[in-house]
Amino acid sequence: MSAHELLRQLSAFSRHSAFPRLKKLVISEFSLVLISDRFLSALAEAHPDLIELRIDAIEMYDGFEADGMSRLFEGCTRLEDLHLCCPPTWQAHTIPDSIDRLAGLKNLYLEAFNFDLPDSITSLQSLESLTLRTYRLRRLPQDLGNLTLLKSLQLESCAVITSLPTSIHQLTNLHRLSIIACSRLRLPDILPDFPALRILDIRDCGAISPLPENLGQLQALETLQVEQVMGLRALTRLPASSSGLTSLTTLHLSGVSFSAVSGDIGCWLSRLRTLKVEGGRLTSVPDSLWLAAALQKLHIKDLPSLASLPDCFGQLTALKTLHLSGLPSLTSLPEGFGQLRALEILHLWRLEALTHLPESLGQLKNLQELDMYSCDKLRRLPDSLGRLSSLERLKVNHCPVLTALPEGMGSGLQSLRELLLNCEKSLPPPFIALLHSIARNDRDCGSQVLQRHPARELWRFWNPKEARSKVDAAPVGLPCFNPSPRAHSHQPHGARLPRAEGAARGDTATRRVGGTQNP
Repeated sequence: MSAHELLRQLSAFSRHSAFPRLKKLVISEFSLVLISDRFLSALAEAHPDLIELRIDAIEMYDGFEADGMSRLFEGCTRLEDLHLCCPPTWQAHTIPDSIDRLAGLKNLYLEAFNFDLPDSITSLQSLESLTLRTYRLRRLPQDLGNLTLLKSLQLESCAVITSLPTSIHQLTNLHRLSIIACSRLRLPDILPDFPALRILDIRDCGAISPLPENLGQLQALETLQVEQVMGLRALTRLPASSSGLTSLTTLHLSGVSFSAVSGDIGCWLSRLRTLKVEGGRLTSVPDSLWLAAALQKLHIKDLPSLASLPDCFGQLTALKTLHLSGLPSLTSLPEGFGQLRALEILHLWRLEALTHLPESLGQLKNLQELDMYSCDKLRRLPDSLGRLSSLERLKVNHCPVLTALPEGMGSGLQSLRELLLNCEKSLPPPFIALLHSIARNDRDCGSQVLQRHPARELWRFWNPKEARSKVDAAPVGLPCFNPSPRAHSHQPHGARLPRAEGAARGDTATRRVGGTQNP
């Protein structure tokens, strides 16, 4: 269908009801749709029973004024979900007052560069979710608290507004409050009593400092996320009342440095399930944070001054996922690491000073994924890694001085299904016996991967139809590893690697074969 024909049919669609029972219309990320006042007016006349309307990421506008939007509100009075991104060229400076015609509206998303909200928006008594991305919004309606059924209030990129209306304390059903990239907005010293608030998300706000003192009174709060809040970079303590956060399960702190944490926070750490600490000048992890005995996910990222983890690290016996990334001063992991018996996923990324892993790592019987990336000084892996019987995915990427895997590693890794080695490494013979069960085998650089293994047995362990790897080192007897017809089904067509002079079948010596590529 040509672009002209597509536009013609869309225009006809807006003028008459080809779909008389249409309830939902989404126009998104489509550069050919021409949105105009005429289009919106015709849409309202042809489809008055619309329940959900989404107009998003449209590039072509023509004569888009407030009149067409007003007719849309007056015609589609049954709308419950409205997602509207106004064009940057929109000349009107306010949403039409007729928005109060949408008495059944439950979810409202408005994105525009330049407009204000009418006071009539506070008449939407059914509204449950309000999201505003309005770059020049000057104020919020003073009677915003009249929206007593509101459960979610999200303000993003509202760079002009400086305060929340005092009536906000009436939003007793509010479950989520998100304030993102509102550079001038300040929170009140005392937060309103939000008895139902579960999620408080504050990100990229330059004027917020400090956190409200009564933060701990939000006893229903489950998720607290504070990221890149300029005024909190020098924060030295949590609010004194933080001990009341007994429902908190997720805490995410980014760009916030706590030099001291009060000792009474153990009561709210006890239920914590997810902790993310990212950015800042933290030099050590406070011992009090390890009172989170129920913690299941821990992310510690981009802390250039963090030199060590506490010995009590092993007390996190419920921990299932551990992600350590961007810690250039961390030289070792604590010996108590092996006490993390519930650990299933371990990521060690960009730990440039890490030289070795503790031998106790082999005690992690439930570990399923081990991913090491850009550990520049990591020279060896512990022999105990061969005891990781549950390990399914092993990834060692860009660890330049790690030249070989332990000799005793491989025979115990019976669950291994995915192997990624992007370094100059040598695999021990027991590892070769696992290759037949590995579903994905990625290797992007030179290796002596088949070193010291009898060539006559290789066909049992390497299926070139499944392995997507480069074989660049092989036993010299490899050309003779087809003693039976069965072997031919696994052998690459025409694959004949060079054989050393005088080498016998089954010879275990190796020679480099650069760049030989499996099909």
